[in-house]
Amino acid sequence: MPFPPAELPRGVLRLGADESFQPVIQEQIKVFLSQNPDVKIKVIYKRESKCIRDLLDNCIQMMIISRGLTPKEETFMQAKNSYYVPKFELISYDALAVIVHPKALKKRFKIEELRSLLKGNNKKR
Repeated sequence: MPFPPAELPRGVLRLGADESFQPVIQEQIKVFLSQNPDVKIKVIYKRESKCIRDLLDNCIQMMIISRGLTPKEETFMQAKNSYYVPKFELISYDALAVIVHPKALKKRFKIEELRSLLKGNNKKR
């Protein structure tokens, strides 16, 4: 939803993001920019540890990573930038969908069975 006219975002946002999120973030940025043409977003995709370092070094203004900051990281960030109080928002959860052939004999799995299958410890039955 577009911003009200008085709150329209403008300028350049430097964003760091975990590399694994690139396809999703690119699509979200397209939608955002279509509704907010006065904004430019520069995204740097890299490992989450480097995103955190870039935020601490003021190279980026925002980051999208797969977790919240640890208490140690929050303390360090506040000590380095006394005006900065880190905020984060949960935007999604991971999920796993198991799709089996309609003629498969097994339709339900226990968590332990899935874990074993994903580790490659599957046994033919």
